[in-house]
Amino acid sequence: MEPAKRAISAIYDIFDTWASRFTPVCGPGCAHCCTSDVYLTEVEARIIIDYIEKQDRRQWLVELLSHPLPPVSLHLTTNEFAAACLAGRDIDPGGGRFDSPCRLLDNDLCPLYEVRPFGCRCLMSTIVHDATQPAAAPSGYYAAATATQQIIEHLSRPGRWGELSRMLLAEAGRRSDPLFAALGSHQSYEAARTHGRKCRPVPGFLLDEQEYAVVQPLLTTIMAATVEGAHHREHDQPRSGRLIRLHHHHIIQSHGIQRH
Repeated sequence: MEPAKRAISAIYDIFDTWASRFTPVCGPGCAHCCTSDVYLTEVEARIIIDYIEKQDRRQWLVELLSHPLPPVSLHLTTNEFAAACLAGRDIDPGGGRFDSPCRLLDNDLCPLYEVRPFGCRCLMSTIVHDATQPAAAPSGYYAAATATQQIIEHLSRPGRWGELSRMLLAEAGRRSDPLFAALGSHQSYEAARTHGRKCRPVPGFLLDEQEYAVVQPLLTTIMAATVEGAHHREHDQPRSGRLIRLHHHHIIQSHGIQRH
């Protein structure tokens, strides 16, 4: 497995371990949060396509992608949004489309649950919710999830970030697998190849003092993680067997405070 995929898979595990202290009401068949508005990085798309090939579900994906693709509400990547906020710029973060279920669902179960992207993986609620009752999470949880998403985007450079169906279509179409070859004639394939926005480096984290206290242990664990074949410092030069590290003095920022 390539270093970036190993690194992101390790971050999934670290976040899951950190989040295990909370007690969500979510379980199999709970799909209120599973909408068509899913975004992921190019590296995460490669992880998913690898899994689909391993599970021999290629024909399933080809049939799934043969249907019209969902609308896109793409505005800014997570790190672009963070950079704009830290610079004090007025921006429109855009709005998601949550009125239709994720097309991957099968009887409200996700066939790709094991390798679901972080944008899905981080969703949780401590109360039963529906269209009239929003989900609820512990204080600082979504600040931690956003910071983790920023790191995943950082490590996915120089790839792209975009909507799930288009990213999977583009990645599958690049494979030499004969079953995926048909995707090359998909009416949206050429557009999918250039879809999305370029992944950006972490400019800083949007944390207030209270959130920083919650999130800091998670960030410390991620930044100290060892993954063979990847060494990400400020210039992201890969070196076998070294640490993935984002220097605290460079990226831990919040509204009006700097961390060193």
